[in-house]
Amino acid sequence: MIIKKRINFICPLLFAMFFSSSAFSATNMEMKVTATIKDATCSFAKELGTIPLGEVDIADLSTTDISLSKEVKVELKCGSDAKSVYLTMNGTAATNDTFKNEGTAAGVGLRIFEDAAKTKIVIPNTTKIALTPSAQAASHNFTLGILALAGATPGPGSFLSTVTIAISYS
Repeated sequence: MIIKKRINFICPLLFAMFFSSSAFSATNMEMKVTATIKDATCSFAKELGTIPLGEVDIADLSTTDISLSKEVKVELKCGSDAKSVYLTMNGTAATNDTFKNEGTAAGVGLRIFEDAAKTKIVIPNTTKIALTPSAQAASHNFTLGILALAGATPGPGSFLSTVTIAISYS
């Protein structure tokens, strides 16, 4: 009887050891991760800060042409791998594809053009201006000024419009 009890105990123990060592043996796997680190971003070369436009008489404001026209250059420093760079002008939009005046003057907005010839209007929060960096730099000239809003009566006061220029890539 003692032999039978030992066999009953030893057989399941041997069975468990046999299958656990072969069925559940540990294995190792090696994984290697590779990447290429590029310098493909741009940053602003200098801050534009506040751009003073001066003074304009209400009688000189127009709904078709900007008053106090000024050309502004945005300059970027770019990494050596930067290729397709875009600028977007973001801010509170007003009517007539202008940026809202946050000052006290009524019926006016900030109009920005992509070019000095004033043929391509920058639509607030929408227009993407493509730049192609060369020699690790890029720049673009914008023309901006005050526009009388259609259907509104311009009134005297201060003018302030806040525009955030964002850089994006593709």
